[in-house]
Amino acid sequence: MNRALGLLMAGTCALLEPIFCLLTTWFGLLTGVGSTEGWDTPRRRRRGLIVILGGIEGPSLYARAMAVGILRSGWRGAVVVYRWNRGWPVVRAFPNLMHTGLHEKRAAGLCEIIRGHRATHGDTHVGLIGHSGGCWIIVRALETLGQREAIGRAVLCAPAISPGYDAARAAAGCRGGLASVGGPGDVFFLGLGTSMLGSSDRRWGPSAGLVGWRVRAAGFEDVRWRPAFARDWYFGNHVSVVSPAFVRRTVGPWLAGRAGTMDGSAHH
Repeated sequence: MNRALGLLMAGTCALLEPIFCLLTTWFGLLTGVGSTEGWDTPRRRRRGLIVILGGIEGPSLYARAMAVGILRSGWRGAVVVYRWNRGWPVVRAFPNLMHTGLHEKRAAGLCEIIRGHRATHGDTHVGLIGHSGGCWIIVRALETLGQREAIGRAVLCAPAISPGYDAARAAAGCRGGLASVGGPGDVFFLGLGTSMLGSSDRRWGPSAGLVGWRVRAAGFEDVRWRPAFARDWYFGNHVSVVSPAFVRRTVGPWLAGRAGTMDGSAHH
């Protein structure tokens, strides 16, 4: 896809995102994540674990999209969707975004999932991938685990976290690195949304997923959208960052430890 077409499609997706998200969210209320049969078996567990955290909307098609992309990327370990974002449909989005006590509780729960896996399966590869508000739960869990209990790698897709937040402590909780993916088309959710309602870390203004991170840290990679990603249906906006094709070709291989960077060298 040429650059001009990629930019045109990105702009169109940014404008239509509120309508698209409304439709998919309502449909997702009926289906949730869907069937996860075969994703988490004893055989897969012995090869490692990747945990998925969706956004503040609750169990949804977006969490499933990430799982499908990871499984299609060749990952042979277990895949688990951590449903941190429960509550009544629609209204659950607000406490899932704003309730700091809930964030800490869910981050502690994620730590226990990781520790439980290691107690049974030893030091196999563990990866985390989150979308939007789920990224904050990952960051808080990584900060809790620290270097002594560090996992393999983690990816933050369109993080609803303030751009000035210091990711150094979270990155220290990943042996192979922590990566963030975001783009300039995320103006509705991570621009207008977090300016009006606040980010997951309770700051008001555009989030890091939209404008990038101001603070750099060792082991941390801030991957910004570019037109080449449009070939895999990621157009720099909030929901397309979890496109199964983009996760399969770019995010999944890096998360599993099969690629050194996520700057495009993971494509195969």
